[in-house]
Amino acid sequence: MSRDIFGFKDEPFSAYPDNKYFFSSILHDKAITLLEYGLNSRKGFMLLTGLKGTGKTMTCNILKDSVKECNVSVLNYESTSPDKLMKSICEGFGLDFKETDRKELFGLIMEYFVEQYKEGRNNLIVVDNAESISDENLEMLSEFMEIEIEKCKLVQVILSGCPELHDRLRNVGNDLGPKFTFTVELAPLNLQDTIDYVEHRIKTAIGDDEHFLFKKNSCIEIYNYSKGVPSEINRIAHKALAIAKEKKKAKVTPRHIKMSAARLYGVKSTRKGLNKPVAVLVLFGLLAGGIYQYKDKLLSVATDINIKGMVVQNAEPETKTEPVVVPEPIVENTPEPVSEPETTVEAPIEEPRITEETVEVKPETITEEKPEPDLTTKPVEVVAPEPEPEPVVEEVVPEPVVVIYHGCTVAQSGLKVRLGQSVESELIGTVPYMAYIELLEKTNDGLWWKTRFEGKIGYMYAKYIRVVDSPDACKQ
Repeated sequence: MSRDIFGFKDEPFSAYPDNKYFFSSILHDKAITLLEYGLNSRKGFMLLTGLKGTGKTMTCNILKDSVKECNVSVLNYESTSPDKLMKSICEGFGLDFKETDRKELFGLIMEYFVEQYKEGRNNLIVVDNAESISDENLEMLSEFMEIEIEKCKLVQVILSGCPELHDRLRNVGNDLGPKFTFTVELAPLNLQDTIDYVEHRIKTAIGDDEHFLFKKNSCIEIYNYSKGVPSEINRIAHKALAIAKEKKKAKVTPRHIKMSAARLYGVKSTRKGLNKPVAVLVLFGLLAGGIYQYKDKLLSVATDINIKGMVVQNAEPETKTEPVVVPEPIVENTPEPVSEPETTVEAPIEEPRITEETVEVKPETITEEKPEPDLTTKPVEVVAPEPEPEPVVEEVVPEPVVVIYHGCTVAQSGLKVRLGQSVESELIGTVPYMAYIELLEKTNDGLWWKTRFEGKIGYMYAKYIRVVDSPDACKQ
């Protein structure tokens, strides 16, 4: 619609989810990291919740494309029987099956999971829009968790849905409830993320980082109407671009956003600027009419005021002349006593205190310095051993680690660097695919590497790091 005038390669705010337009906010990045951790540690059941339109489907698609050595079956849940759900799972994994009952399909899928486990691959089932999933289907999915090899679950399940899904699973029976390890929640974007989200989509559609079609005030209006929900941001921005095209404008203004919201939600775009001059004219007309109607009364009141004013004016000068004489005895003698005590106070206060303090301090320092030669020899022995262990500790830690271990990142979506050994730790940065990193130390559980990248030290997930012999191996 607006490609020709704005130079878009395709529509930037399409309702269809496209991974290339994915905006990785802090919340979305944390959600993907937690799901990756749960998948790689074979946690079993995981929940992804959020309001409608917050990006749950696209987050699952990004997770599907980013994980390696893992088979993924993504299905959009509809009210169906456990048999049909089992068939949909088989189709998602690409399994050939005939019209069989659920038990035979379950055996077919479990054989597939065992074979993949022997080959070192994991399996993931993603059920999107699962807020209306039935208890029977939940029990069927829980059956996959009952079979383990070496204390590892053969398949992981992510249920994605609205927040009602989490509340509903709290009331599920004890047989299923404890199997859900943790819940990841997607919240709406804040104001700054909304501005960055709009700019990211525009730049991706144009292919240029210097085009800013939306003014900052326009993005603020988008946030006010959308409340930070990405799907609503897309609707408002898409309609606003169409309105700007109709008006033949090269920029999207706040007025275009208000018009877009009016067409989508029925919100009136008020224009208060036209009401002010009209109100002034009406007020002026009322005042003029009132003055004309009551002119006789106003004239009589004015004459009375003038007469009274003359009397007051004649009386006031007599009283004014008398108080004029009163301020004359105000003599400027008051500053003289003020200056006198200042000089008298300074002289007696400063002299005795200075002499007493100096006299007391000098003899004390002189008498104490004479018997102190014995104490000077003792601290020499204490100071000598203190600096010796400090340089030894600093030299031992970094030198052997940096020389021996080298690594390359193998996560195509980039590998996160965190401040601590936890997915909930603060995010320091992201290392691109096949980048060289220095491996300093591996944690005892083998899940994390302590690394150095571009001078920054942090922890990275060991699953997506390949140990190499030299830095040149990352360039291949």
